Amino acid sequence: MDDLCGQSVSLTRPADPSRYYSNMCSPEGEGIDRLADAIDDLADAASGALTPEEATARIAGLWSLVGDLDPEIARRRSLYDRPRGSE
Repeated sequence: MDDLCGQSVSLTRPADPSRYYSNMCSPEGEGIDRLADAIDDLADAASGALTPEEATARIAGLWSLVGDLDPEIARRRSLYDRPRGSE
């Protein structure tokens, strides 16, 4: 057991890998600030003329920032990069 956000939690992988178990809390600091700024920037840019490619790249960047804050999301996101059947 480790301490996460003031709670004692188990950081072992859950028995059912199809379920999502986040170990993320609402952190303060640089990571969450970068994510909030990126969301605000995307909202501002969306009112202009973002191409679908630009929007896709910006949203992928948001998910990357979220993955930096939540290791379980990062693990699951990496599964999309693998060819099917190679789990």
